[in-house]
Amino acid sequence: MTHRSQNGRSASIAIAATMMLAVLACAVPSRSHANEQQLQSLFVRVLITPNDIALNLQYARLAEEMGLVRKALAAYERILIQHPDNDDAKDGFYRVRRSLEPSFTDITFDLGGRYETNARQLSSRESRPDDFTARAKISILDERKAGGTRWRTEGSFLGDLHLDIHDLDYGRAEVLTGPVFSVGKTLRVHTAVGGSYAVLDKEELLAEAAIKIGIEGILEGALDKLEIRAGYQDLGNKFSDADAIVVDVVGRMTRSNLLMDNDVLAAYPRFKFSKPSNSSGSATTPDRLFPGDYYQAGATLAYYMPLISDIVFGVTANGYYRDYDQEIRNGTKDREDIFLSPGAQVIFKDLFGLKSSLRFEYRYEKNLSNDDFEDFDNHVVSIRAIRKF
Repeated sequence: MTHRSQNGRSASIAIAATMMLAVLACAVPSRSHANEQQLQSLFVRVLITPNDIALNLQYARLAEEMGLVRKALAAYERILIQHPDNDDAKDGFYRVRRSLEPSFTDITFDLGGRYETNARQLSSRESRPDDFTARAKISILDERKAGGTRWRTEGSFLGDLHLDIHDLDYGRAEVLTGPVFSVGKTLRVHTAVGGSYAVLDKEELLAEAAIKIGIEGILEGALDKLEIRAGYQDLGNKFSDADAIVVDVVGRMTRSNLLMDNDVLAAYPRFKFSKPSNSSGSATTPDRLFPGDYYQAGATLAYYMPLISDIVFGVTANGYYRDYDQEIRNGTKDREDIFLSPGAQVIFKDLFGLKSSLRFEYRYEKNLSNDDFEDFDNHVVSIRAIRKF
């Protein structure tokens, strides 16, 4: 009796589930059909009264909800032609237009080398060897829609090989990924998580977990970009017995056509903060504080002007003030540095009709410190070939 009762109950549940699925299957197309009828009805009414803002907005929103984004875009455009200050239409227009942006993957190869007169950045009190360094860098930027959300992934792989000073050979890999959100007309917010790993002299220098928030189009584009990056660095035992928290804030502002056609002025303000897990830190070399306990504030300015055809000349100026909260060799507790680096570049663009460029650069580096052993100057000459895919 019990066995039959259980079989009957199971059969009843199965029949009920089948009926529910059948009802849902009928309901979905019915709802879709109803939306299509409503959209068609709204379209007819829009044709009769094309200047009715509320009616056009209703049509645009329903079309957007149904995934008919091009019809929605056309409706928002109709409103803005007659009423360019309508905020609802502007928000909808930019939202739909961004949803139509294609997926892309950009890969950039950056190969080159440099010569430095003071590769270790040592003071005049010490022997200052020069050196040649070969550098290779690959950068990847991928952006696409994933589950209705715009998703961006950034990665970079960098390596430095020195001709003579091999204990400065360096490598670093980094990946950050996360969604991109659109806010209003021009604002875009990118949040990302990831990490990096670095080696120095074939030994682990650090492994880092990081988060980043990037904001683009701030103040109606007055500030092109602002990135806030925070990382926890687990430092290699060979180089330090302390871990560190590092916060890096970088902005970007650009203006063009200031003094002549196609010239560009760019400014990159920067604030950086580094805090080790203990105040003593350690050192990669006897005279280097690592990790540093400091804050840093500065900026880079660059001005580029076209010379002839695809040749561009640029001048740069980089500087920052850095304040340490660590003892230095002469017993002074608070080390203070001022770093200055003017430079110049000549850029050959679009070589051979490809997305490539060749850059020649010179820069002078000067560090002024209340620790005499940290005063140094350095001349750097470099050449880079850049190819984008």
